[in-house]
Amino acid sequence: MKNSIYTFSILASLLFLSSCNSVKTADEASSKQPEELCKQVNSLIEQHPKGFKQIKSTLVIAPRMDIWRSKLHLVGNDCQIWGWSDGKQAYMCSRVVPDESIAIERYKKAIDFTQQCLGKQWTVENIDRETGRSFRTIFSNPELKTVASVHRVKTEGLFKTEWTVYYFIGDRDHSL
Repeated sequence: MKNSIYTFSILASLLFLSSCNSVKTADEASSKQPEELCKQVNSLIEQHPKGFKQIKSTLVIAPRMDIWRSKLHLVGNDCQIWGWSDGKQAYMCSRVVPDESIAIERYKKAIDFTQQCLGKQWTVENIDRETGRSFRTIFSNPELKTVASVHRVKTEGLFKTEWTVYYFIGDRDHSL
């Protein structure tokens, strides 16, 4: 529970720092061909057990966590590699959008291209989070420790409400 709260607070901080830029940038996934998206999804899944060495860029050290900028931007332009103190690493992208309808569209698009890219051995699990403000879809394969997941989260602020779509590849126990 303590790890989950800490991870969420780091995620919230990163989201805050990147949200201004994320709304204004082009959505990379919408401009890529399905073959390119599949190549990237499968490459990320293959790179996970190897620590994403091929796509790591600038390192930012945070308490209890290392964060690298990613050279590969699957969804949005703010993708990172997160490294926890237990040695596990995950690929995380986020895309902030101004309203729920756009979030639903991007969430469904990410689920669709992921499902098309993964083989029949991958199972899909849809989860509504307890808060009622977020939804996630987890893709898992019984032969691998790696999962891919897509999250749609309502982020209420003091002056406005936004939605964020996250794309995650890593260990299930570090998924949001």
